[in-house]
Amino acid sequence: MAFLKERGEEYHHLLGCNPAKKKRSFPTRMRPRCDINDGFLRPVFPIHQPQQTMTRFGWLLHAAEIALQEFENEKKKKKSEIALEIHPDASKELNENKRKRKASSSASHPHPLNYVNKNKRRKVTNNSASCSAAVELPPEFKHKVREMKGKAEEAVLVIQKKLFQSDIEPYKGRFSIPSKQVANNFLTPKEKQTLHSGAKIENVLFIEPNCTSVCHITLKKWDMSANCIYNLITNWNAVRDRNRLVEGDLVQLWAFRAQPSQELCLAMVHLPTQSLI
Repeated sequence: MAFLKERGEEYHHLLGCNPAKKKRSFPTRMRPRCDINDGFLRPVFPIHQPQQTMTRFGWLLHAAEIALQEFENEKKKKKSEIALEIHPDASKELNENKRKRKASSSASHPHPLNYVNKNKRRKVTNNSASCSAAVELPPEFKHKVREMKGKAEEAVLVIQKKLFQSDIEPYKGRFSIPSKQVANNFLTPKEKQTLHSGAKIENVLFIEPNCTSVCHITLKKWDMSANCIYNLITNWNAVRDRNRLVEGDLVQLWAFRAQPSQELCLAMVHLPTQSLI
């Protein structure tokens, strides 16, 4: 009997009960199931499980954290949208960075000699940097350049590109020329210094794509962190409307010098989309 009493006290101690106090019986459904390990009874789950509750202040704090996270996500989204509007080629640079990382990864894990990549696509570019040196100004534009006392044979291609949505939206009113896509140098050192100081080059003679109208346009430069963008701003909306330019149209921008003043003049050629260089 003494032995059973001692063992019983051990069991009570393991179950967290005081044998001196009155025993509390659990309902049949709530009694803890016990397993036997080395002769000792151990409950499968803790008898005393603290109930976790959240105060009103805790709920307010939790709601504030969720609202702050949503605000940060919205802020990042707006920043990315603004970056794409200012620099429409940002997505291309991002894809180029991904391609470089993929190339470095494939260099560290080369394929077998007999490996053939069936998913490889042919890259098609629409910027002027890939244009051939044999590209010439159309004959009707050469005639117009000579009428303006310019040398048609000295005209240089500035850029060839497809019009983006940012180029045709009326409230933006600009034609963007990313410096990384400029095919040939078309500015003098003095003009570069003027644009670099934040000033504009105004009253630039501009031959419109219809090759009959000539207007004045303004050239401005935007300095970005890793790139700069030239923009044609004044009268661009009128040029776009008169020549019915829409998103996706392929255009070339040419530059030449009027004689004898050597003033900068520009001409825009509207190409068929199939004539992508």
